[in-house]
Amino acid sequence: MQIKFPPFLKKNPFEIFQKIEKPLFAIIIIGMLMLRAWYFGNSTSEKGFVPEVAFGGLFAIEIIIAIVFLVMGGTRLSQLARFVILYSAFMPKIKFLYLERMSNLKLLFEVRDDFTNGRLINAIALWYPELTGFLVMLVPFIIVLIISAINGDENMEVKISRKTFVIMVILIVLNAFLSLPFANFTNIGNYVISFILVSGIWKLWEGIRRRKSLEPMPVVAWAEILLFLALFLKGIVES
Repeated sequence: MQIKFPPFLKKNPFEIFQKIEKPLFAIIIIGMLMLRAWYFGNSTSEKGFVPEVAFGGLFAIEIIIAIVFLVMGGTRLSQLARFVILYSAFMPKIKFLYLERMSNLKLLFEVRDDFTNGRLINAIALWYPELTGFLVMLVPFIIVLIISAINGDENMEVKISRKTFVIMVILIVLNAFLSLPFANFTNIGNYVISFILVSGIWKLWEGIRRRKSLEPMPVVAWAEILLFLALFLKGIVES
């Protein structure tokens, strides 16, 4: 039985929006980063919005994203737009006050009281809920990874990617367990874990979208647009 798609699904959206896609991607990237910078600039206790803090946060985010994006093999503006959307949708926000306090390494690596008093169960009880939130990211990460593994061919690019993901898992576990004894490390640890997961999801997605699909290309393209539109709105709401 042949499925009949609506007329608009028969047109490739990337061809329809080809003339405006670059300005649109640029607006998305700049807009999402500015939203994060605005939040960071407002995270200075009772001082209200501080432009210097906002621009400093914006510069730091741009440098971090640019380095990771280039290291992960990103080259196109559309790829960067998808990366920034994933970043905005899933990355936790860190306040300026927190970074200011945590610049003191003694405070950053201060051991939990329960951990030192022999009440390990209490420490785990406080530590575990902080990590369960990553299931929101781990589930799609694992699903995409499985799809990639099932449909993957044994070329050099896939092999390199698998080695990269092994390193990612090791870093995730290391940061997770650093949060067990060091409560003040949790926010930074969560940020690192989230960034690793976001980078992994993005890398897998870019690999999958290069492969041939059994579904009509316009349908796949519209589905991708709707997915990232939902993530884009999620990033706006949570910023």
